[in-house]
This record gives sequence, C-alpha cells and structure tokens, in this order.
Amino acid sequence: MTHAQTIALYQPLLHTIAYNLVRCKEDAEDIVQETFLKWLSIDQKKIENTKAYLVKAVTNNCLN
Repeated sequence: MTHAQTIALYQPLLHTIAYNLVRCKEDAEDIVQETFLKWLSIDQKKIENTKAYLVKAVTNNCLN
C-alpha cells in the first residue's frame, strides 16, 4: 500500500478519534496532519501494524 492510499484509508478514522478527544474540528485536523507528517518521516519497516501505530499516535498527540 502506498503512503497516499494509507492516508486516504485512515484519515477519516483518525480525524474522528481526534475530534472526539479534543472537540475542535480545526485542532483535530492539525493533530491528524502532524501525525501523518511524523509517520512519513520515520522508517516504515519498524512499524508492524500501521493502523495501530497511527491510532496510538493520534491519541497521544491529543492528550499532549
């Protein structure tokens, strides 16, 4: 799966999670975007489960 396909697949889910935690559409969009930027900058081979990684990363970014 390409990066673009992964982003298209998981973006709606991640946005929903972020919005439910921060209750602000703009903040949720920023958090998801920052999460994807970080994900794109790391070694993809180290991630065993991309969906789990992204969900956990978005949740942690919301809590911070």
